[in-house]
Amino acid sequence: MNVKKVLLGVLACVLVLGMLGCQSVSEKIGEEVGEEIAGGVLGGDVEVDGDSVTVETEDGSVTMSGSEGELPDGFPSDFPIYDGVDIDSVSTIEGDSSTDYYINLYSDDSPKDVYDWYKSELSSAGWNIDSDLYMAESGDDSAILSVTKGTSQASIAIGVEGDSTSLVLIVMDGK
Repeated sequence: MNVKKVLLGVLACVLVLGMLGCQSVSEKIGEEVGEEIAGGVLGGDVEVDGDSVTVETEDGSVTMSGSEGELPDGFPSDFPIYDGVDIDSVSTIEGDSSTDYYINLYSDDSPKDVYDWYKSELSSAGWNIDSDLYMAESGDDSAILSVTKGTSQASIAIGVEGDSTSLVLIVMDGK
């Protein structure tokens, strides 16, 4: 029996068992491979860190992260959030000239109540209402508001989804 073959067999078994028993090693390898593939496709450097992905190209960098249940760090404190909403999902894209927040919310209140509240609160908070549209159509009411404040812009889409009022906020916080 060749000692080299036995040692190689034992080493292979140890490596396989180590990978099976240590999920973080295989996750890290998968993450690194994914970063390389994405970087090649996008023409830049891709870094995955937990719930965030950073893409860096010669034109600048963008960091995307997501969560649910709470507003993201850095969300503009002067942008009003309707009371009693459930935060379904949050995404943040941080670029060189702005940080963009995409937030999906749900309320038990009617679309009209939510729309009226936002029109009032945004104006009170110093946001300029650039355009607004409210459409009432046999229980499928919907609205869109577009606002600006300084270098920041935001859009709010309000509609009916099942038994709830759905809100989609897109807030672009200019730097």
